[in-house]
Amino acid sequence: MTVAVGLLGHCGSGDGPLPPMDTADVGLDSDAVGSFCDVPAALEAFAVGVRPYIATCRPCHDMTVAPALRKAPGPPWFHPTSDETVLNTLIQWELVHPTEPASSLFLLKPLPLRNGGLAHAGGDWIEPQTPAYDGFLNFLDHAAPCAGNVRGR
Repeated sequence: MTVAVGLLGHCGSGDGPLPPMDTADVGLDSDAVGSFCDVPAALEAFAVGVRPYIATCRPCHDMTVAPALRKAPGPPWFHPTSDETVLNTLIQWELVHPTEPASSLFLLKPLPLRNGGLAHAGGDWIEPQTPAYDGFLNFLDHAAPCAGNVRGR
């Protein structure tokens, strides 16, 4: 069974994401994938609730750009056109918490420290109780089961 979770090259290698892998290669429980991980719903939640807010992430997180050319290279999770690639990458970089979506690094990094966020070179640009925060959290609620299906998490 092929699912929307690929693997990246090693950190800083400049390698882009590989195509979707078979569940045996990725370490997914293929029985759980169909039961809990709704990839189309996660992708829709990303397209509607996250994609509109992440253009400013591109200079530091664009996987289609060589690390040396990124403004302040962080984990290369951003892809300009493929939401499925972004979902794959966020899961592989463990930026989506499998059981506590609100504790995901993907949400905490751009959240201000005063609101429970983490230090982020890209600054604080998501505030609680805003459309951006709600969109990110909705996406993470959908993506968390997919992250939870990766063995070892």
